[in-house]
Amino acid sequence: MFSRSIFPCVLLIASCEGTEVSISKTPNMAPGVVINSPADGSQFLATELVDLVGVVSDANGLDDIQVIQWNSSVQGELGTQEMVQPDASGMTRVSDVLQTGTHVVTLTATDVAGESSQASISITVGADEPEPTALIVRPENFDQF
Repeated sequence: MFSRSIFPCVLLIASCEGTEVSISKTPNMAPGVVINSPADGSQFLATELVDLVGVVSDANGLDDIQVIQWNSSVQGELGTQEMVQPDASGMTRVSDVLQTGTHVVTLTATDVAGESSQASISITVGADEPEPTALIVRPENFDQF
C-alpha cells in the first residue's frame, strides 16, 4: 500500500560553472530614502501649507516596504499611513500647516525584514508678519494749505 505525502520545499536560484554548483538566496537590502522638497534650510510662514515630497526605493521591490513615516521634531508624525503610501514610482508626499519653530523633518522607510533608512531636513516656520498699516499725522483733518 502506498501513501501520498506532501512536503514543503523552497526553490533557490542556482548557477553552475563546470562541475561547481552554487546556491544563494537574494539578501535583503535596506530601503533607500530621499527628500526631494522642500530644500534643507527652507523657511515658511505659519499660515503656509508645506508640501513634503520624497522618494522611497527598495532593491527587493516597493512591495518589500512595510512602513513609511514622515515625522517633525516639533509636531511628531505627519500624515497617516494611508496618506503617505508611495505611488508606483516610489513618490510619497504629505502636506501640512506646521507650527512655528525649527522643524527637523524625517522621512523613514522600513521593510518587512525590519531594515530601515531615513533622510532628514531642517526647515523653519516663522510667525506670520502682520499686515502693514499707515497712520497719517500731517496734515490733520480739514487743515488748509
